[in-house]
Amino acid sequence: MYVVLHLSCYTIPHFDYSKPLLSWATQQHPDWHILDLDNFSELSTLAMAQKLLEDASLACLIIESEITAPTGNLTPLIRKAHTYKSKCMCIVNGEGAILQRMAQAFAPHYYTNKSVEQQQQLIESFFTA
Repeated sequence: MYVVLHLSCYTIPHFDYSKPLLSWATQQHPDWHILDLDNFSELSTLAMAQKLLEDASLACLIIESEITAPTGNLTPLIRKAHTYKSKCMCIVNGEGAILQRMAQAFAPHYYTNKSVEQQQQLIESFFTA
């Protein structure tokens, strides 16, 4: 089972439903499990994300963050993902230093500020390697 977790970290809740990378993943790979979360997500949603990480054969975390945004409930989820880092890759977009430092633990499968097309290629390569 392939899992894509899109984690947004903003100073205030965003209701942006136009996410080209998630639209691509949903349309091109309907068999992937895709979950979109943010630092304001409820604990039950984060528990679902943790369960998906546990059950995944491979997982991709895509983190979007603002420089001053509090990490909120995303920190425990990313720490949990560290226990599965052999089957995870992480792409960080934005300037959130705390999340970037946390994501570096996923090296060599750690990438920063890539275009949507580059992210698509990275995810497909990781899931088909």
